[in-house]
Amino acid sequence: MAFKDLDGLPISTPSDTAAHAYRRGIELMLSAWPGGSEAVELAIEADPDFALAYAARSRMHLIYGEMPSAQEKAAVARKLVERNGTAREKGHVEILALTTEGQSARALEMTLGHLESWPRDASILAAARGLWPVRFLGDGGP
Repeated sequence: MAFKDLDGLPISTPSDTAAHAYRRGIELMLSAWPGGSEAVELAIEADPDFALAYAARSRMHLIYGEMPSAQEKAAVARKLVERNGTAREKGHVEILALTTEGQSARALEMTLGHLESWPRDASILAAARGLWPVRFLGDGGP
């Protein structure tokens, strides 16, 4: 069975439990409610090869300023997505990994192209809020 994320985009996991927990974790993260980290940890536990779950957990570590953990999870996500990820998932993971490495300009450049191809990728759009250059504020973007 093929599973999808909150935005209807395919996600590479064969596990119903992992897919459900991932969607719940992203929903909580995007709404700034507690419990997102725990939900994504459950997704990782249910499917240890689920790259997007590691990337999401990396993002949550980053939000809380837990840089070593963010970088560790991003590195795992990068390895996993190369084995079984779609083109969208590879871009998604790479963008989030770049943010953990302090490469915000490169992450923003990739984000703009990624969102042209997959405009419903809400996690990437949300992550871009922290990357958007101040010069664009108030004028509607680039």
